[in-house]
Parts: sequence; C-alpha cells; structure tokens
Amino acid sequence: MIIRQLRSLYLRFRSSKNYSYDLDSILDATDPGAPLFDRLSWLVDLMQWVRYKSYLIDYEEVENVKLPIVRLRFLVALLDRNPEWKVRVAETLRSILIDTRDVELFASTGLPEEQGFWSEFFHRLAVKIMPARPLTEGGIQLFSALFPDRDDLVWFSEMPEEMMEKLIDLVIYEKPPEKSFAPVVHDIEDALLILVSQVHSVGLTYQIRRRAQVRLNESPFLELTWEVGLLLSSIRSGDRIAFELQSKEFQNTVGRCFEVFNQVYNYLDEHGVSLKVVYLLEIGRSKLKRINDLVDLLAKEAPDAKILIRFISQLIEENQDKHGIRSLIEQNTRLISQKIIERNADTGEHYIAKTRLEFLHMFKNAGGGGAYMSLAVVFKVLLGTLKLPDFIQGFVYSINYSFVFVGIQLQGFTLATKQPAMTGPALAAKLSLVNKGEPIDLVTDEIVKLIRSQIIGIIGNVGVVIPCIVAMDLVFYMLFDLHLIQSEALAEKLMNSSHPFSFAPVFAAFTGVLLWLSSILAGYVDNWFHLNRMKETILFNRRLNYVIGKSNSESLALFFEKNIAGLTSNISLAFFLGMIPFITAFLGLFLDVRHVTLSAGNLALGGMHYGWAALSNSDFWLSFGGLGIMGFMNVAVSFSLAFWVALKSRQMREGRKLEILKAVVARVKQHPGSFLFPPRG
Repeated sequence: MIIRQLRSLYLRFRSSKNYSYDLDSILDATDPGAPLFDRLSWLVDLMQWVRYKSYLIDYEEVENVKLPIVRLRFLVALLDRNPEWKVRVAETLRSILIDTRDVELFASTGLPEEQGFWSEFFHRLAVKIMPARPLTEGGIQLFSALFPDRDDLVWFSEMPEEMMEKLIDLVIYEKPPEKSFAPVVHDIEDALLILVSQVHSVGLTYQIRRRAQVRLNESPFLELTWEVGLLLSSIRSGDRIAFELQSKEFQNTVGRCFEVFNQVYNYLDEHGVSLKVVYLLEIGRSKLKRINDLVDLLAKEAPDAKILIRFISQLIEENQDKHGIRSLIEQNTRLISQKIIERNADTGEHYIAKTRLEFLHMFKNAGGGGAYMSLAVVFKVLLGTLKLPDFIQGFVYSINYSFVFVGIQLQGFTLATKQPAMTGPALAAKLSLVNKGEPIDLVTDEIVKLIRSQIIGIIGNVGVVIPCIVAMDLVFYMLFDLHLIQSEALAEKLMNSSHPFSFAPVFAAFTGVLLWLSSILAGYVDNWFHLNRMKETILFNRRLNYVIGKSNSESLALFFEKNIAGLTSNISLAFFLGMIPFITAFLGLFLDVRHVTLSAGNLALGGMHYGWAALSNSDFWLSFGGLGIMGFMNVAVSFSLAFWVALKSRQMREGRKLEILKAVVARVKQHPGSFLFPPRG
C-alpha cells in the first residue's frame, strides 16, 4: 500500500514538472493581474523552457531544438502570430518590472556584500547550505532564478542584437518606452548613489590611504560624491549635451580612482601582500566597474540592445562568481600566490646547475647535506629509546630534524628533495617567456638542467648518508662492542622501510606533498615578514637595541631578512616529518612519511645490525632499489605540485605545452647523456 502511494506521488511529481514547462500551458497561464509570486514563477517557468531541459514537453516545431536563442526566436514568432498572448505577456513583464523594483539588483548583484574576506567566505558558505530565498524578496533572487547556471553566460552573451531588440519591443508593446522603463531608470540612478558612497568609503580607509601616493585633499574618491550628483541632475533636466559632458568628467574621475587602486596593488607587490587589503581592492574595483556600466546604460535615451546584452552577461558572470567559494579564494589570493611563487622561483634558480663547475659544487653541497642527515638518523634512533608518550616523542623527533635541517641551510648545503618545490616555479617563469614567443629550446635546456640537478642532488645525499651511517656504527661498535641498532625487530623494520612492494612509494608521494607545503608556507611567511616590515621592527626596537646593541640588532634584522623563508621551510618540514606519523596514527589513518635520504640512512643502520649477512639478503637489495622509487616519488610529487600552481598563474597556452613535451622527448632520443652529465666548458 505504502509503495503504491509513493509510486503515485513520484509519477505525479514527474508529470507536474513536465506540465509546468509546456510552452502552451505557460502562455495560457499568463495573467498580469495574478499575485506577484505567481507572476514571478510564471517568468521562471518561461525561462526554463527557453533554457531547455531534457524532460520538456515541446511543440513539434521545436522538440529537437536545444539552443536557447532559437527557442527565443520561436517564442517571439509565436507571440506575433497570437496577439492575445502577446498583449498578456507584455503586460505581465511590465507589471513585474514595476512590482519588483529593487535598487539592489543593480547595486549588489554579483558584488561582495561583506566588509571582510572571512565574513564574505562564511556568508557564501551559508548561502550554499541554506535554501534559496523566496522570489518575492527582491530582484537579486529573481535574477538568480532566471539565470541559475554558468552555461547561461555562454548563450546570452552570444545573443544577436536583433533578438534583444525584439525582446525590448515585446516589453514596450502597445506602451511608450519611457513609461515602461521609467522604474528601471530610477533604480539605476539610486544604485549609482549607493555604489559611489561605498567606493568613497573603501577609498578613504586607512589600509588604502597609507599605501596610495595621493594626498587626502587630492583624492579622487572625494570628488565622486558631488560629481555623481551633477551627473544625475543633468539626466533629470533632460539636457543630453550637459549629461554627455558631465558623464565624461565623471568617468575621468572613476579612472583616477582605478589608478589609485593600481598604485596600492604595486605597493603590495613590492612590500608584501595583505589579504585584507586585496579584498578591499577587489571590492573597490568591482564597484567602480559597475558604476561605469550603469553610466553606459543611462547614456542612451532608449534601451540599447548591445549595451544591454553586455551588461546582463556581466551580471550573470559576476552573480555566478559571487556564489562561488572557489572564485572568492582565487580572486583574493591571486596576488599573494604570485608573490609566493615569485619568491620560490628566485630561490629555485640557485638549485639549478648550469655549468660543470656548478654541477660539481651541487654534488659537494648535497654530500654535506647527506652528512648532516646521518646525524638526524642516528639521533632519531637514540631518541626512540626514551619511550616517551607519542606526542612528546613526535615533538622531540621534530626538534631533532629542525636542528639538522637548519644546520644544512646555514652551512650552505642542500637537501635534494627540497629543491623541486623551488625549481618548479623557476621553470614556470621560463615557460612564460616561451608563451611570449621565445624559442622552445630555452625551456628544453632548463628542463635538462633541472633533471640533472635533481639527480646529482639525490646521489650526493644518499651517496654520503650511507657511508656516514656505516662509519658511525663501526666507531660505536669498536667503542662499546655494540651496534647502534640492537633490536633485531627494529633492524628489520628499518631495513624494509623502503621496500618497493610495501606502501613505501605511497608514503613517499605523501612526503612529496609535505615538501611542497613547506615551500608554500615559507613563501607565505616571507611575504608576512616584508608586509609587516619586520626588518625595521627588529632594527629600531629600543629594548632590543639596549639589550644586544644597535649593531647586533642590525645583524639580526639582516639575518632574518635573508633566512626567514629558509628557516620556515626547514622547521615546518621538520615538524611535518616528526609529528604527522603520530597524528595520523592517533586518527586511525594508515599514512606515514618516507623521505629518501632518511630512508637511506635507516636502510644502512638496519643493515649494519646484520653485518656482512645483510648483503646476501634479497630484502636488503630490494629496499636499496626502492630508494630510487622513493626519491622519484618525493621529487615528482613536490615538483609537479609546485610546477602546476606556478604554471596556472602564468596562464600557459595548451598548444605550447604540447610543443615543449615533444621537444623534451626529442632531446631524450638525441642526447640522453645530457640528462646525467653537463657539457664540458
């Protein structure tokens, strides 16, 4: 019984949906005297028919037509053949224009509503979760219901002008145009006043004023308020010549406001990026753009089809962006992302060996990094014998790694797996040159140098960490007649930690993500350091000058300016490697970290427990081969993420990417040795 009732309700639901979108039924239901909600629902149903859905019931003439523009042509032609329908449709459209008068349609649609980034973020999140507001609440809700999808932008922006002119004629059918669109004109005028006051407020905030190179009494934002009043007075007077002159003056002032915002952008690019300031700039620029659009609408005595298509298309696009959390993040983090990428690109240039001398120097530095890493491996094993609580154990491991990684940085040595996250943006910077017409060989040569540098870096790290571990274990054995690893279970675990037939490659890929995240965090902190002028804060701190002296304060400020990014990257990576295994274990996640240099040290340490017998163990050699897989996963994942983010910021053309790939493959076939050894000279 219940199943039968549910089936009946389902069939009724489907049939009612189909019926509501039948064009014949929609036009028969046209009633300019109906309650507002019914008229709005009628308009949404009509637009749904125009936009097309696969379940629609159609006339035979359009049953196979899915293009909205063609359907609009059919609708207009049908109304021309049926004057009674046409009169009712025109009256209903005019009644909707009058009864849904809403200044916010022009002043707020598609524009940020909140005063801060995070307020806007949570507002958009709430909009996605909460049910849609009723149609009768205002023009914004109706506009969103009429154009709910991003696909609407495609067909509407391609609408022919003659089609828009026919729609305008439909609205003013049997009525003078000035009376039909008078409510809309009044709303546009009010929207201009609101937007100008909001831009005035943004332009005079402390965050904008202190970064703009304009004196307050010369600020164009002060002129906007009284100039918009003159502009609206010229409209109401009916003097079109006065309006045109005042419009040029007004738009010139708007252009000067744009220039101020551009000055602030340039200031941020040089001195560090603030998310709050970027959000204010995005608000100001978007509202200035809307002001220009509204002035263009008012510039014509009668609705202009071309301007109307462009304006509504922009409203559709901006309204879709406004409801998207992703678009909010992309718009407001674009500048800080570029800043981080540029910093990583500058650093990455130092990790690419271009000559044979630089190649040998990189091997030497990587060897020094491997020697330091042997200390990290041994101290980790010794610290593991303390049997501390998990969180404390992870914290102690992190401190151990921090000292070693920072030591590598301060000594000028390299950790090969940290290079890819820096070299990715450097390569993307070269790709942007190719995108502008530079020869592809420029990027191909850079890719060859990059791969060669990564290989020699890993060889230097692994090639030194293993003999260092062996030497330390031998010294320990000669002194105490014991190996560093005394537990056979622990020795076996360490020796198999890089086994290729385990989850080690997956863990190595995850470690690649952590390597990339540490570089992103480094770029963010470097931006924060310069944004907040921390060098000057340290240099001119009176208490610090008193305690350590002015010269030492200057040295400290210069030290942090030079090393803050590296310190952040190394310390954050140390805590990632030390804490995450314990955190994931606590959460019940089967996830661990595998760093190729640390794993090479673990393999050597575990093998020394067995002595010469380890060399006859197949698992030992499989794990040794697994180091290559782990190194590849560490490098490939961190480089791919850094390169993808950097490449996205450069807006590389798809065709050029394929050309570069073909050029690299050709280089492999012609000169495979160039990927391993630099040319002489």
